Amino acid sequence: MRRSLVSTRETTSRTHSIYLIQRVLRGYFGRKRARRRAKEALELKALMKVWNNAALFIQRIYRGYLGRCIAKELRMELAEFMASIRIEEAETDIAEFVSRKPTTWRMAKK
Repeated sequence: MRRSLVSTRETTSRTHSIYLIQRVLRGYFGRKRARRRAKEALELKALMKVWNNAALFIQRIYRGYLGRCIAKELRMELAEFMASIRIEEAETDIAEFVSRKPTTWRMAKK
């Protein structure tokens, strides 16, 4: 009976040691996995920041280009409008000038 008691204690002690080793190793591997995942999350966050900045740069360039195109169109429309106003004013000035000329000038042309 003494042998079986010692054998049982050794078995219990070994079993306890095995559980302790497993617990320590699982904790170690869990912490290692958590550190790796945290590192990957930081890398992903940094990559997303780079992508965001690149997208913002592209958007800024495109919006500037689009604004310049719109401004060019508006300048062209304004130039056309001003040209038409000047033509109308010139025609009005010519008609007014001709109407104020002495009648002798009108007859000389004929």
